Amino acid sequence: RTPTRIGSPETVGGITYWSDPTRLTLAPGARMRLEDKAVLELRAGSELHLMPGSVLELAPKARIKVRDGRLVVHEGARLDAPEKAVKKLRAVKAAPSAVPRDQ
Repeated sequence: RTPTRIGSPETVGGITYWSDPTRLTLAPGARMRLEDKAVLELRAGSELHLMPGSVLELAPKARIKVRDGRLVVHEGARLDAPEKAVKKLRAVKAAPSAVPRDQ
């Protein structure tokens, strides 16, 4: 036993997780770029929040995979990505700044 050990791991899809889901917040004015062949995968309840004024930019061959996590694009944030990189994402409420750049 260690003081940092979590007593109740969760099993999701046959995989045991020993930590809580991650919540990453892209702060206002921050910019994050995924280079070609990079994959951002949100799963097991993990979330990425793009706050107003932030930008998530994907290179042409980068991908976002949202399995059982969430990508939240707050009003005023920008998701700058080729259409095919985000085509499988389901919009709950789309803001005008969240439209893929190919459109």
